[in-house]
Amino acid sequence: VNIGSITYIHPFTFGNLGFSLLYLNYGNMEKRDADDIVIGSFSSYDLGGIISYSKNIDNNLSIGINLKGFTEVIDDSGFSGIVCDIGSLISITEEILAGITIQNIGVDIKRFKMPIRLTMGISYSICNIFTQIKKEDGLTSSLELDFPFAGKIGIGAGLEYWYDIMVIRAGYKFKFGEYDISGLTGLTLGASFRLFEYEINYAFVPYGDLGLTHNISLNIYF
Repeated sequence: VNIGSITYIHPFTFGNLGFSLLYLNYGNMEKRDADDIVIGSFSSYDLGGIISYSKNIDNNLSIGINLKGFTEVIDDSGFSGIVCDIGSLISITEEILAGITIQNIGVDIKRFKMPIRLTMGISYSICNIFTQIKKEDGLTSSLELDFPFAGKIGIGAGLEYWYDIMVIRAGYKFKFGEYDISGLTGLTLGASFRLFEYEINYAFVPYGDLGLTHNISLNIYF
C-alpha cells in the first residue's frame, strides 16, 4: 500500500487558501470466484482533491472549510463524489485551544455515502516546563473525541514536545467496541526537524497484523 499527497497553502487578505492532491494505491490483489478459486488479479486506488479556506475571525476564533472531490476504483468499477468539512478553532486562553469539526457532509453517490463524523478536541500548552527553554519551546498535550454517525466512538490522546529545531510526538487512539487487530494498533510515534524554511516530518503507525507504516513529509515555508 502506497500513499502520497501534495499541499499548497497561500495567505491572502481575505483568509488562507489551500489546495491538496492525494493518492492511495492498494496494489494488486488476488481475484477469486464464488468457489474461492484464484482467477486472476485486480488493482484498487483512491484519488482525491481538496480546496481549503480558513479565516481568523478575531484573535480567539478561526473557521475553516474543505471542499473534497474523490474517486475510488476497485477493479473495473468505481464511484466519485463531492463532500465538505466545516471546522472551528477557539482560543480559550493563551495555553488552551479547543476545536470542533464535522466531516464528509455530502450526498449519496451511486448508493455510497461517505461516513459523516463529528470530532472535538482540546489541547493544553506548557511553554516553560524548564526555565532554560525558550518561550516557543515546550510540551503540548491533547485529547480528541471522535463520533462517527455510523460506527464506533473513538478517543485519542497525544503529547508533543518542541525543543529548538526538533519536535517529538506520541499518541494513542482507541475505538470502543472495535475488533482488535492486535499488535500496537492505535499507537503513533513521530518526530520533526525544522531548519530555516524546511521541515521534515516522520510518523510511525503500526496496524497490528496488517503491518507497519512509515509516513514521511516535507514542508517548505516561503
